[in-house]
Amino acid sequence: MNEVSRRLKGNHALLMVICCVVPMALLAAVLLFNIPLGTVGFFAIMLACPLMHIFMMRGMGHGDQRAGSNSGVQGNAVGNAEAAAEPVATGRRSRLPSQTALTKSRYDRQARTYDRRMALMERLGFRRLRYKLWSLVSGRDILEVGIGTGSNMPFHPQGVHIIGIDLSDRMLAQARIRARRDAVPVQLLAMDAQNLSFPPATYDSVVSTCVFCSVPDPVQGLREVRRVLKPGGKLVMLEHVRGPGLLGPIFDLLNPVVVLLSGANVNRRTVANVEMAGFEIESVESHFFDVLKLIVARKRY
Repeated sequence: MNEVSRRLKGNHALLMVICCVVPMALLAAVLLFNIPLGTVGFFAIMLACPLMHIFMMRGMGHGDQRAGSNSGVQGNAVGNAEAAAEPVATGRRSRLPSQTALTKSRYDRQARTYDRRMALMERLGFRRLRYKLWSLVSGRDILEVGIGTGSNMPFHPQGVHIIGIDLSDRMLAQARIRARRDAVPVQLLAMDAQNLSFPPATYDSVVSTCVFCSVPDPVQGLREVRRVLKPGGKLVMLEHVRGPGLLGPIFDLLNPVVVLLSGANVNRRTVANVEMAGFEIESVESHFFDVLKLIVARKRY
């Protein structure tokens, strides 16, 4: 288990501070600044997910360390079986920058419990938004950046070629299990979104779901997405962003805690980042009281 996880597991004081101070800050946002309760609730759920992971890890104790060791062996077996069926590109990530390596370790750590922790968010509307997201995708060659455990697989269109990439090997191992179980025709590759291994102008559409909140350099990642899109290609994203109005500074204040626990930044200005990467925005839909954005953008040239 990596140093970050050990430090979190052993620090009761940190957990107590988070559990006491964060709810008070969120309550103040509602009472003092008249911020919609739904927006605060969405953020609270996002923060609760990594906290649940920590308590689950603590409950497993040393048994979880053994399970983690075994899961590594199983993950290698899955990877080897997959490699026999198809070549797995690793991209150019032999020397990951420290922040990227840290992000990878955080998502590797969460892989086995990720779907269970996100189940509530799925029931609260994520599944509906995933369906809408994929209804906007066009073309035959599609890249899903940050496929994770494969939560979008039930919504993949038929008769197209989809490649899903992720930085985390253990998240990909879960995605491979799902793909085999549900007979989903998707090619899964380990790759860094900031340094894609594909040639220019390869894909008709690129899709992401709550991915660029955790990419260390989101603009660089989006520039890579633009590079591999064909001229006129479409970027379709479902991403959570910095809260509106007075909620924004609260997101800024809590962001270091959330990043430490889950690897996700809650104060990213993703719409502006998409424009900065050279895309032309076609539409932006707001959901969950402006905290979640459905973004459609084009590569015009």
